[in-house]
Amino acid sequence: MNVAELIFTLRLRALDVESFAFGFRPFGLLLKTGDVIGINFNSYEDGVREPFGLTDEVTIGAGRYRYHDVAPYINTFRGRRLQLEFSPRWGTFFGGRKVTYATTITANFSKHFNVEVDHTWNELRFAATGEAPATRLETNELALYPTYTFTTNLTVSVFAQWNSLNEFVRINARLHWIPRIGTDLFLVLDQSHDTSDRFDLWMPRSRSLVGKLVWRFVF
Repeated sequence: MNVAELIFTLRLRALDVESFAFGFRPFGLLLKTGDVIGINFNSYEDGVREPFGLTDEVTIGAGRYRYHDVAPYINTFRGRRLQLEFSPRWGTFFGGRKVTYATTITANFSKHFNVEVDHTWNELRFAATGEAPATRLETNELALYPTYTFTTNLTVSVFAQWNSLNEFVRINARLHWIPRIGTDLFLVLDQSHDTSDRFDLWMPRSRSLVGKLVWRFVF
């Protein structure tokens, strides 16, 4: 830590700042094709007042934590039929080390229908401390966003997400209808599933149906 970082950290602590994040992008390149590549350097500081369980195997103790990561990225032109966003990330994390690979693929099948798929893979490593053994934790998150636009006034979209750490699936389906300018009707079906045993689409752990009507008046 240099003198400037030390002074800045002391000021943060004097102000009792709970969390702080800073990002620096020294390089970014926009190609004629519309593709973008670059790299980010990020720094964080978090003040943990009480220990909390990050997972069943990992507990973060009270204290102040400074950690950093580096994240190169590549994003292809969004106007293409098939578009890719990819960003790996390597760094420290609450006294351990973290590696992340985040990938987004968007397929534009037509002017009416597109599908976006997000996948994030994380690996966390914590060294042995006291009676706690060394820990390695791997997680996967997968999200699916299909959207169909019948007309400019009627759209159906679905958000489905799976998390391997919580063994949890959430599905959210939304219908958005604009009968006339200034009026919006939303119908949302939301349900969740526990995947620790067996996934059954028709037997959710919870389910709800919500409607919302927005009607604007002009005086």
